[in-house]
Amino acid sequence: YLQEVKEHALRAYEHQDYPFEELVEKLNVTRDTSRNALFDTMFELKTMEQQEFELKGLTLSSYPLDNHTAKFDLSLEAIEQPEGILCRLEYSTALYKPETMTRLAQHFAEIVRAIAYHPQQPLAVLNMVTAEE
Repeated sequence: YLQEVKEHALRAYEHQDYPFEELVEKLNVTRDTSRNALFDTMFELKTMEQQEFELKGLTLSSYPLDNHTAKFDLSLEAIEQPEGILCRLEYSTALYKPETMTRLAQHFAEIVRAIAYHPQQPLAVLNMVTAEE
């Protein structure tokens, strides 16, 4: 499955510079300005190292932005860090309850744990429900 996702992602990178508005226009989708035109969920893997840059007399560093407005219905961000991968789940509170997202996050963590312990098993046989649940 991961190999398939990798192949799809690499093929998608070939078209990453295609103008978004032109794509929406060619797909002829009905526009609703309160929603994204093409998708409702987002997964983002950040592999860039957070670095400080220095220019003569100037130091640039990243600044954490605390944004409390979901850009998509559901968004999962995975950030590579020295101690592991940090995941952040962002969601529309108009669509999901906090309890639902907590359970979804627990299921996600459980399926990742199962994959780590049994990497050769098909996804269909792995359990995402916690022992308590």
